[in-house]
Amino acid sequence: MRLNPSLSHGHFYLGYLQLIAGEYDDALLRVDAAERLSPYDPMTFAFVSMRAQILSLRGDVDAGADWAERALDHPNAHFQNLMIAA
Repeated sequence: MRLNPSLSHGHFYLGYLQLIAGEYDDALLRVDAAERLSPYDPMTFAFVSMRAQILSLRGDVDAGADWAERALDHPNAHFQNLMIAA
């Protein structure tokens, strides 16, 4: 991240680590940065899906479910997005 702070996938993967560590607010900031830096990324479904996971684990299950369904609307969405939505 120090070498290239504009790398959207760097923000995404750092956010994923923060999600695993339970640092939900920081993880949301990383997802925001990833989406802002690469709004037409073919992996946008992953950004949206991670937001769903963060919101759900943070206790906002309704918003998490809404974002999980949004992830399914994106092209290239993986099967795991169905599991997250469930």
